[in-house]
Amino acid sequence: MAAPKRLSLANIAREDAELDAVAANPAAVVVPPVSTGSTPAPSVGPAASQPPQAAAPVRIRKSDFVKVSITMPPEMFDQLEDLARARRKRKQPHMVSDLVREAIARWLPEQSK
Repeated sequence: MAAPKRLSLANIAREDAELDAVAANPAAVVVPPVSTGSTPAPSVGPAASQPPQAAAPVRIRKSDFVKVSITMPPEMFDQLEDLARARRKRKQPHMVSDLVREAIARWLPEQSK
């Protein structure tokens, strides 16, 4: 399986502008009808002409994150890489940044007690 294509900054900016436009005026979004054949489906009123719209899944983009650089002892980094390899085999999130975010997300609530 090939890795997904990386977006350019221009594509990310265009996507953000489209999302901002939708957020500003959601009524202006036009969803084209799905066609399965050459004959259009018969419509029986205004509700039949528009398919029900499900909530769009929330996409987390790399541009939504703040980049942070950290240092750690080599032993800790080796343990992190071992965990990443084990997770990759189990088809779970395995990037070092995923693992660090998960660890901090679990650790921070304990500190506020």
